[in-house]
Amino acid sequence: MATLCSAGRTNHAGLMARNAYESFLNEASAHPAPSKASGTVDGNDVAYGIETENLGDDKDVYPRVQYDAWVLINAAFCRAYGWSAESCGCHKETSIEGKPDPRGPVEGYGTRGRFAFTPKQLRADVEERLKHPASWSPGTTTPAPKPPTTEERLTSLEKRVTALEKKG
Repeated sequence: MATLCSAGRTNHAGLMARNAYESFLNEASAHPAPSKASGTVDGNDVAYGIETENLGDDKDVYPRVQYDAWVLINAAFCRAYGWSAESCGCHKETSIEGKPDPRGPVEGYGTRGRFAFTPKQLRADVEERLKHPASWSPGTTTPAPKPPTTEERLTSLEKRVTALEKKG
């Protein structure tokens, strides 16, 4: 789930290194480490912010559905403005204030079921999504849970009725 929480300027990005900002603006194929020496740009004025909850300790796992939403949102911005995936950046690539995120593995992704989140992988996944229609979904998403059987639904209903009768 994603929630649009502002339709104007927000304080999400902080100061961005000018060299990093320009590499994303120009959709460079390689993004330099942020450098204070290059000057700064108010990232809150020039960048969309997608805040994603995580402890940022390299251990807290991003749920796969959360990561997939992140890719979808970035791809939607790219489609709307005609940008490539190289316009997608993360705090740790732009911040001169030491914002280290994103940090942590993504559930159900990679050869061992997880991978450490990297902006390069995010851009690769956004790029893959941009090759397809907006309605496309990759086959690697987590399958929907099995619906309950009739017996399980009846048992659940009986428990709720019994609980209501006790309250009544």
